[in-house]
Amino acid sequence: MKKKIVLILAIPFLLSACEENPPVPPSPPSDIEILEGMKDDLSSFDDVVTLQNYQIEQEDYYGISVYVTESGALNLYNDDFIRGEFSQTIDEVSISGIEERGIKDDFVYQIRLFGNEGYRNRYVLDETARNGLLNLGFTAPYITNVLDYAIGILSEDSSGLVLTTNFLDVDLSEDGEHRLEFKLVQYAANGIDEEFSFERNDTILIEEGKITACSGEMLQSLVGGVNYQYQSYDYLYTYGDLSDYTEEKLNPDDYPDFPS
Repeated sequence: MKKKIVLILAIPFLLSACEENPPVPPSPPSDIEILEGMKDDLSSFDDVVTLQNYQIEQEDYYGISVYVTESGALNLYNDDFIRGEFSQTIDEVSISGIEERGIKDDFVYQIRLFGNEGYRNRYVLDETARNGLLNLGFTAPYITNVLDYAIGILSEDSSGLVLTTNFLDVDLSEDGEHRLEFKLVQYAANGIDEEFSFERNDTILIEEGKITACSGEMLQSLVGGVNYQYQSYDYLYTYGDLSDYTEEKLNPDDYPDFPS
């Protein structure tokens, strides 16, 4: 009887010794890793766009609604200089104007001229200002204004922040239309009320490995939508060789800052 007991106990020991530990599934990527992955994907595209055609509709609500529509075209020249023309309607008032962007005295400037009245913006020359104002393509402004913006916020303090994207399901290696969905929400301490929300949904068109068009919408809201800015937009991007701008440029020193 003792030998039988020894044999019976030995069998499960031998079986367990042959079993292999199951593989440990990889941990899901963090929010920042997801954003960095999309940043790497977009950075692979040629972004030297020489002509941008655009149309924008915007509503700003701060107790009352202000509606703005604008369409125009911007041309990029050598030496980081941009010039274009636009038409704008605020509520029922329509105007047309000229826009120039460039670099002077270690500042990136933007001038908007409405008839004889003009204003300027000036920003310290750095990567953010250069990508935001001196690049007419989709990639650099999206990386700066969406991806890097979110990475910076999440890196400082991610408590109460919820990021939602479809980036892991997007494959930008193929031509065609691709939708980029992005939403970042800052919740209050109760975990229910929204203190701030930033949402963008963009559909980009890739043709022969270049981003040639984008249409989308953007919403920024405060305190659950008490105040908000909503924008819908369409862009067309044209690629070509840069040329020199031979006409006289506007001088940013001749214009006051935009009213705050």
